[in-house]
This record gives sequence, C-alpha cells and structure tokens, in this order.
Amino acid sequence: MLNRRTTLGLLVALPTAPALGFGATASAKLAGLLTRAAQAGAALSPTGPPGRRRPAGEPVFIDPLSDEWATATLANKRQAAAELAGIDRAVLTAVCSRRSSCMTAACSPSIAGWR
Repeated sequence: MLNRRTTLGLLVALPTAPALGFGATASAKLAGLLTRAAQAGAALSPTGPPGRRRPAGEPVFIDPLSDEWATATLANKRQAAAELAGIDRAVLTAVCSRRSSCMTAACSPSIAGWR
C-alpha cells in the first residue's frame, strides 16, 4: 500500500517522465534528439542561430577554428551518437528510420575524424 508521501512523489514525477524518456516511443525519442542536436548546432554556429541575435554575454562571432569550438562540437556529436544508439530502430516508422540513418551519417564521420 502506498503512503501519502510516496503517492505525492509519484504524482510530482509524472509530468517529467516523458522528458526523461520513460514511456516515450522510439519516434518521440528520435524527434527529441533531432531537436536537441539542431539547437546545439545552432548555438555553435559562427554567426549564431538564424533569426536570433546573440545575448549580450555571448561573443558576436564564434571561431569555428578554435579548440573550444572543436571540443564542444565533438561532445555534441558524441552525445547525439550515444542517444541514437539507445533508440531501437526496429520499431521506427520508415520515415523515422531514414531520419535515424541521416543522423548516424552526420555524427559518425565527425567523431571518426576527431579521434
């Protein structure tokens, strides 16, 4: 039998369950991964995300030849590849499977080239 504290804890955790990947479908996980990867890539774009000015604390231009940019980009690619490996491609739709293949192709050469 659940006590009141355990019940309240479970009710508080329910809205965050999809964000943590609990109960999310493989297609939803892939969509979230693609969104996060696009946002990470836009943040590291030399001129910033399209249609948005950089905040005052950020540099106006990010040097894509710097070590910091390379380190951050490699970390983003490795994280995306790790998340992608955790998605079961067998249950994806044909369109999502193609997206997964494109994401794999986008991550793999980058990681292999920087090892």
